[in-house]
Amino acid sequence: MADDLAASQITAIRTLLTSLGAVLSHATEHDEEIVRSVASFGQMICAAGSTDICEILFRAGLKAYQEAGAASDQEVADLLRSFGAVWLRAGELNTAEMAYRIAFALADAAVGPTHSSSIAAVYQHAVVLEHLGHEEQALASFRDALDRAETRDPSGSPETIEIRSGLAKTQIRLGHLDDALDTVDRAVEICEVQFGKRHPEYAALLDITALALKQRHRIERAEILQRRAVKILFESVEPFQDRGQIIGNLAGTLIQAGQRAEAQPLLERALSEKRRACGADHPTVAHTLNTLAILAAQDGDFVTARAHAAEALRIRRARLGDSHPETEQSRRLHAQILEDRRNE
Repeated sequence: MADDLAASQITAIRTLLTSLGAVLSHATEHDEEIVRSVASFGQMICAAGSTDICEILFRAGLKAYQEAGAASDQEVADLLRSFGAVWLRAGELNTAEMAYRIAFALADAAVGPTHSSSIAAVYQHAVVLEHLGHEEQALASFRDALDRAETRDPSGSPETIEIRSGLAKTQIRLGHLDDALDTVDRAVEICEVQFGKRHPEYAALLDITALALKQRHRIERAEILQRRAVKILFESVEPFQDRGQIIGNLAGTLIQAGQRAEAQPLLERALSEKRRACGADHPTVAHTLNTLAILAAQDGDFVTARAHAAEALRIRRARLGDSHPETEQSRRLHAQILEDRRNE
């Protein structure tokens, strides 16, 4: 019976890879119907059992798909990267991590470690690891991606800006502030040449610098840089994935500086931008919901506070698991809001 179930699962994965792969070739990972279909596919894979079993079945399904369609390793790697982008947007982080990890191994074997497909897969894998809270692993993956990109183009290509941004943010989280500032300074030099000082990528680098300065308690300087970053974003018509994150970071700095009245609408804007860019169930959305819950509780609006805290907890449980530190943080906040409401 178990063998029959595994065989049917492999067949289902192969069939879905074929049908969804064909659809993805004519759409983007931001198409809402595609997001729902591929996210459901990710949930189906996860329903197979433990992480190890899921991966065994997924790899077997990939092999069956590849053999049925005579697809090359690079074609499968590119398909997995497309799936990974959708799963990341849908908050299916563990499935996205698996997809990108398999993708860069296939791309390395097919086209070599300095090919753009390989570099992109390693970078995207690092992003997922960072979302999952695996900072040390993310740090190693970002460095791997940067080494590959700079081997390919030592002068500094646009892709190294994005990689350096991810690396610097991870370095900040790990407390490596000098390394982070060195990383982002080089990215700023490249960005000024490639895009100029009015581009969203430049805004993102200003924000990262500000995050490092905040760790050194230079709040006023950080606020200046973040205001510049948000002004650039508000004046730009280009779509930018991290728009909500940058706006939310400014709001956090304003709250820290005691400027709540200005921070509140920025947080609401950040929440809207994050939902649009990442999907309603992404962990970054939960972060903003938590902050809004705290502000609402401080204002005595426990109905709103409870709703925001409950939604943040639901997202983190579903996407990060019950044992993740951020899930525990949301659990404590939700419990505290309920207790405060009872004692009101």
